[in-house]
Amino acid sequence: MNIFKKLFGKSIKDTSKDEDTCDNVTVTQNFVACENMDGDDALLIDMTLGLKQLELLDVLMKNDESNKKEHIEKQKEIAGEIIEAGKQCTRADALNVLASLYINGWGVEQDVNKGVELLHEAAQKGCVAAMDNIGNYYNSNWGGNDLDNALKWWQKAAEQGFGPSQATLGRLCKERGDYAQAMKWTQMGAAQGNADAEYLMGTFYTHGYGVNVDYYEAFKWYKLAAEKGHARAQCDVAVCYANGEGVEEDMEQMAYWYGKSAKQGDPAGLRGLYLCYLNGTGVPQDHNKAFEYLQRAAMSGIDLMQHELGLYYLSMRDYKNAMTWLTRAANQGFARSQNEIGLLYMNGEGVAKSSKQAIHWFEKAASQGHADAMNNLASVLYKSNKDLKNAIHWYTQAAQAGNVIAMSNLAQFYLNGQGVEQNISKGMALLHKAASMGDEYSTNLLNKYNERLGGDYRPFLLWTAINENTLSFPTLSIIFPRDIDNQALLLKQCNEGDATAQVFVGLSYLNGEHGFEKNDDEGDKWLKKAATSGDAFGQNNLASIYLMQNKFNSAIKLYRKAAHKGNDSALYNLAMCYALGVGLSQDFDEAMSWLNKAAEHGSHNASIALALLNGQDLEP
Repeated sequence: MNIFKKLFGKSIKDTSKDEDTCDNVTVTQNFVACENMDGDDALLIDMTLGLKQLELLDVLMKNDESNKKEHIEKQKEIAGEIIEAGKQCTRADALNVLASLYINGWGVEQDVNKGVELLHEAAQKGCVAAMDNIGNYYNSNWGGNDLDNALKWWQKAAEQGFGPSQATLGRLCKERGDYAQAMKWTQMGAAQGNADAEYLMGTFYTHGYGVNVDYYEAFKWYKLAAEKGHARAQCDVAVCYANGEGVEEDMEQMAYWYGKSAKQGDPAGLRGLYLCYLNGTGVPQDHNKAFEYLQRAAMSGIDLMQHELGLYYLSMRDYKNAMTWLTRAANQGFARSQNEIGLLYMNGEGVAKSSKQAIHWFEKAASQGHADAMNNLASVLYKSNKDLKNAIHWYTQAAQAGNVIAMSNLAQFYLNGQGVEQNISKGMALLHKAASMGDEYSTNLLNKYNERLGGDYRPFLLWTAINENTLSFPTLSIIFPRDIDNQALLLKQCNEGDATAQVFVGLSYLNGEHGFEKNDDEGDKWLKKAATSGDAFGQNNLASIYLMQNKFNSAIKLYRKAAHKGNDSALYNLAMCYALGVGLSQDFDEAMSWLNKAAEHGSHNASIALALLNGQDLEP
């Protein structure tokens, strides 16, 4: 067994809690008592069974302190018997057993140094289990987290065929991405029937580490490990039955294997069985049993289960127990619990109302990206501390993270110009986004603004964007000729029927640019020539001039001609005419269709308009 896991708990640098890593901390050996057995074999079996009794007593003391004194005396008695047997046994494995006594302090005064000395003595005599445990020692805080030295000892044991060390090397190689070596060592351990290695093989096939994903093969290995009592493998067998991965879906089998894992106190097994009884999946629904497993899962340290238990007590208005379990989860960094505690302080439920404490807990959750906590933090800062600047910052962060309440609140700041420069476009975009996500309050606000604006808010949104220069309308399209400063050459090209030159010269006359004196008549003349020749650029630009001259029918005809040729500016301009009711009956469905076409053809303005109408323009 990995005696350092028992002693140091989470101080060991391993990843055994990860979903897809093996737990290499226990090596289970099955001994068959034989009445006629004598000598070193019998002594070693007695010592090992005695060690298992000490481990069980240690668990009992942790879960029930009422008989602690009695358990301690019993440990001393068993430890004394193990030490006496160790004096008579000449096997190196006996030293490994004695080492675990001193390292764990079971029935003797704890002495890690003495334990490590015994391990080295055992290793020198060829005990591979001791070599493995020396590796575990170096990988612990006591051993300085010296992975290099740990690897040397694990390698020694693995090369001599010790399955647990082979599984450990397989796991470490997998974590480093060296799947070839990972598979090599893991297969060696699995071939010996090591449960940790078998479990790890299952993870390879589940996630495709160095092999093709194969749920049937994964299930085979999980099942082998599970039948040997591997708690995490039992959980994964349950998951396979639940999802029908590698085996036919079977909820009763799922519950059965979660139960096997839960009996060993495995956190994931406890959580799985809690959900089975809560929902009546694979077992008859039983809320009392569900609560029992919820408590056990929470006590095992699962932050999510601690949070769930806290919420249960909160629903019963048992604020003392609720705060106890929420705080346990929050202290592990669980953002949902941190937010919940913040709410209790903000509202004064079960605790004295305190904006300071509320801000403290909301900040912890918000720093992890918890959108609700960001919004709650902003609310406290604004309402209690009158800190408008930081409130708007957190409302913005929460809105960008998808919190609809923050979107609605932030929208009103922009619409009213409170704490920020007034921006009707952004305010309406935020309201529209929140409403589209089902927020009733934002929907009601939109209706109010629609009434105030005399109808649909969307045209107002687009006009505001145009007035703020977020959007251009109408837009012109132009290709610059090679010699833009050679007026004589450009006019020659125009007279020769070059549509590109005609468009450029026409616009230059209209704007008085590129050496051409402003002349509207000349500008119209050359644009008409380009449009008449069928040039899409000329058609779009002439249509835009007609639009500005309120010649709507002529403008729309030319926009359609250019749009059907794929001119992105014409597609966009036609869409805006539908959206704003300019020259056409207002039709937002038709507008959205043309906007999407324009965006597909590369219109930057169309992309901006779509983002605005879809509530995506959330940048402050």
